[in-house]
Amino acid sequence: MATPTARPLAFVALIGPPGVGKSTASGRLAEAYGARLFRLREFAQLSCAAGWVTPESFLTNDLLGWFSDNTVEALIGEAFLRGRFPLSSLVVCENFPGTAEQVHILRRTAQWLGAPLSIVELNADDDVLRARVDNRWVCGTCEPDLDGQPHRPAQPSLEDTGRCQGCGQRLSRRQSDDPKAFARRLERYRNRLSGIRAAADSFGVSYQQIDTTNSDPADLSRLLRDLSPACLTGVKNDIDNVGAAPAPAR
Repeated sequence: MATPTARPLAFVALIGPPGVGKSTASGRLAEAYGARLFRLREFAQLSCAAGWVTPESFLTNDLLGWFSDNTVEALIGEAFLRGRFPLSSLVVCENFPGTAEQVHILRRTAQWLGAPLSIVELNADDDVLRARVDNRWVCGTCEPDLDGQPHRPAQPSLEDTGRCQGCGQRLSRRQSDDPKAFARRLERYRNRLSGIRAAADSFGVSYQQIDTTNSDPADLSRLLRDLSPACLTGVKNDIDNVGAAPAPAR
């Protein structure tokens, strides 16, 4: 098992409804701080391929294919307590935790590692979410995926918006962005959000909300301005060196 001396200095968990810009915002934070970006789904694929977690652990009757809390706890243990996930001065957890119990799992793990945990909830109007989802594309070449379902937003080429700017291959839509799937995911998120907020409050986890309705989730200066100082506790990078982003008020 990893020892508490080999630890990140902070965990920041980004949650929010589908289409709010979690992948974009977490990627920008990772670039700014040299942080490690933790995506539960990607780590689950790695764990299954490496044999760290048995395939049977991922069996679920959930209509959206979401993992049970027990499976999530096993994955988090493999990632952070058994040292399967390389740690850095900041770990950004994208789209996690997804339930009240997962707040407890992540908080307990962060405490064991001696790292502060902050949860940041991104939100936006439903019409904005739908518009962002309708204009979102992925690239299966730049993001090879074991399940054939690439997730990270791809940048369309300026010359041909149907092709990837990075590799020139054809872009596709996320399967989870299908209108019916989007509606189910949004409903599921809304139903679980009050429990996540309550759990963070009861456990004393730093929690804040940032509205991205009228701003681009890729606007790092806005994101950093709105993040509370607690979210960046212990991060080594000097915030003044990150683009034109001003230091958060203390």
